[in-house]
Amino acid sequence: MNFFTGYRLLLSLLALSLLLFTTTCSAKLLRVTMFNGRLRTAAMTVHCKSKINDLGPRKLKPAEEFQFEAEASTLYSCEFWLNEEESHLFDIYKPSRDKSVIHGIEISPCLDFLL
Repeated sequence: MNFFTGYRLLLSLLALSLLLFTTTCSAKLLRVTMFNGRLRTAAMTVHCKSKINDLGPRKLKPAEEFQFEAEASTLYSCEFWLNEEESHLFDIYKPSRDKSVIHGIEISPCLDFLL
């Protein structure tokens, strides 16, 4: 895979307008919300887990969201499937990186038309 293909793949994933919003619910808990903002395409599948807790795969239709609460000291990774052949794995919440930070990341769905 060349650089531009990988870069375009990453931009395509971001253009899906996945809304990741992490807020602290208390000193020890946080809430993670993922929103499928894909405009023209079918559902995507997300599977989040930590070393201890596997939340299982969830299918999100466009405009649907998935929320979960997690301990603020736990690493959570999520794998996203755009189709059956293409998936991407991200550390959604990493305590050493995200501790005491409120995130609100939203990519405009208009970017989907630019790719």
